Amino acid sequence: MAVPRPLSEATTLRVGGIPGAWHIASDAQAALDALLVIRHAALTPFVLGGGSNCVVSDNPSTLGVLQLAAGEPEILSSSLGAVAVQVPAGMPWDAFVDWAVARSFQGIECLAGIPGQVGATPIQNVGAYGQEVAAVIKAVMAIDTQTDALVELCASDCDFAYRHSRFNSADTGRFMITDVHFRLHQNGEPCLAYPEVRRAALDAGACELWHVADLVRAIRRRKGMVVSPDDPDSRSAGSFFRNPIVDAVVADRIVSEFPDETVPRWDVSATGTSVKLSAAWLMERSGLYRGMELANGVRLSNKHVLALVTEDGASASGVVDAAIKVQCAVESRFGIGLVPEPVWVGFGNDAMLPAGAVRLEAH
Repeated sequence: MAVPRPLSEATTLRVGGIPGAWHIASDAQAALDALLVIRHAALTPFVLGGGSNCVVSDNPSTLGVLQLAAGEPEILSSSLGAVAVQVPAGMPWDAFVDWAVARSFQGIECLAGIPGQVGATPIQNVGAYGQEVAAVIKAVMAIDTQTDALVELCASDCDFAYRHSRFNSADTGRFMITDVHFRLHQNGEPCLAYPEVRRAALDAGACELWHVADLVRAIRRRKGMVVSPDDPDSRSAGSFFRNPIVDAVVADRIVSEFPDETVPRWDVSATGTSVKLSAAWLMERSGLYRGMELANGVRLSNKHVLALVTEDGASASGVVDAAIKVQCAVESRFGIGLVPEPVWVGFGNDAMLPAGAVRLEAH
């Protein structure tokens, strides 16, 4: 067992206190053994990956942190232009993207530059620039903490939807992901579905998978979405709020209020009755702006309004206050509730959190 240290040292938001215990496991069996130790100590298990999609409380003493050591991908099979790959949950996600594009395996090139580890990607159904991991995940290997058994969940078992899975909704905290099976495409064409990526690729004359991955990283870097000690705007959890999905009538009403603008909107149903709107666009037209201070040590990014950024002296309670302030502004202006993307860790049942927050409860 490692000596517990503040979780602010291991999370990209740089907030979070000292947990009750800290274990590092080399494989699935070691993780199961550590889980039993954590449970015996009456602590709530918290699987820590890259710390990029969570807000940890200022007093997480009831948590038992469990980290999985990094490993290397293993090619399981290859046929008919598809390759099956098993990847340890502890492998850094961006390193896996590099591994894949270097071998001309297509399917995740537009997900380059996303912080965190492979095991975290199914939880949020990580997506960006026209791709989602749900499209290439074949199965998830995990420990079911209700039965203490190693289980395999096929993609259809995971309840994937936009920024959604069973792992961040009905079964938050139940499964500890140990490996992920991906089905990638050999020598496939890069995904250029997202206009910003397509324009960058055309301008650069880029056509290889690794070119597109590098272009995506450059785009993310400009928005402060690539974690770097040299970039204070990267002290964040990435995009903090999901793009809301609303009834088409609501979207049409908003469009009518801004006749001189092109309101970002995307149909998400075959009938056109559900529409996805841009959370960043709604925030900016609700009186919020880049660099705006929202709480002590917490502000909006100078590069991208959708990211909450912390500074020295920030606290988890300040992040809570900042997120609620954003929600109130958009709700007041448009009547739309923004839902935060990160998981809220170590907050008790009596803690006030932003509306729609998914919490890993401290017991």
